[in-house]
Amino acid sequence: MRRRETNVGFVVSGAYKRDEVKVFDPTLNGVMAQVEAGRIVLPAMQRPFVWKDDRIAKLIDSLLRGFPIGTALLWKTATMQRFRRFQKDVDPNAGITVDFDSNISSERYLVLDGQQRLTSLYAAITGTYDGKKLFLDVLRMRYKITASFPGFRGLMV
Repeated sequence: MRRRETNVGFVVSGAYKRDEVKVFDPTLNGVMAQVEAGRIVLPAMQRPFVWKDDRIAKLIDSLLRGFPIGTALLWKTATMQRFRRFQKDVDPNAGITVDFDSNISSERYLVLDGQQRLTSLYAAITGTYDGKKLFLDVLRMRYKITASFPGFRGLMV
């Protein structure tokens, strides 16, 4: 497997032709976009999401302060695997729903480690936790997860 660093991420492929190169964007925006698109998914064997809202807020705090937040171990595969997509709107009281998508034609990254962090980031950035949305007061560097209402875009607290 060849790997070359580029300005936009890592070029990941095996023996490849010049026009078949696929770029993996390891930035936060890149990873969240790939989660949204279903390219980064959870294998069916992964445990349910268990973090509470205070832990999510601490992860965001560490991220904004520039502290290390750990890593994610991803397995790139095109073989048929049972998997589920990340939850955008996390309900801590709901069980997991596994969709057994068997589309073997697309290549995916299965999360082997880092599911709690990635799910937390995905829910905090694009979704909700227990019907609440994360809001950030950048002046006071405080975070709060508050109830969200349909059509309500945000409020700094």
